[in-house]
Amino acid sequence: MKLEDVIRSRSGNYCELCKSQQDLSVYEVPPQDQSNAENSALLCSNCLAQVEKKS
Repeated sequence: MKLEDVIRSRSGNYCELCKSQQDLSVYEVPPQDQSNAENSALLCSNCLAQVEKKS
């Protein structure tokens, strides 16, 4: 099973922060040596923009 499929299954196909179902993508939480379900989250574009926002 692909990483994205595992994360979508875990999250029920909802953003893991706000529960939106729109425009979802896998976000890999830095730093990491390898991509896996423990260091990745399914986020909507709104939450992704906030997480990646630089001060």
